[in-house]
Amino acid sequence: MARKPRHRPVHYTMVAFPGGAVATCTPRRKPSPKQIKANGLQIDVDYVCNEYLLAPDEFDEMSQRARGKISDILANRMNTRRAIRDLVLPVLSEIQSSIQQINNRLNEIERSLKSSAD
Repeated sequence: MARKPRHRPVHYTMVAFPGGAVATCTPRRKPSPKQIKANGLQIDVDYVCNEYLLAPDEFDEMSQRARGKISDILANRMNTRRAIRDLVLPVLSEIQSSIQQINNRLNEIERSLKSSAD
């Protein structure tokens, strides 16, 4: 009988700009409890255990090839944010409005039932 594969979360080291745009992310082994304590590591919900901030002026000092790759990453991030803002946020706003209407109607029904019980 074949063994079930073990699914372990992948931990990452990340290099990002101060605004939150991730320039690069590499997988790494899960740090041991000793490493976590010695280095003061904190693992976030995305399993990022090392995060380095890249100053915007460091971008100008990079090679042309690295700047091209990071520019593509930043452009994808910007396009994703715009798509979410244009496509998802209006729908969420409509859902929120609908829930508020349902909540108002429920309150009216509760008041009606309460006043008829008295």
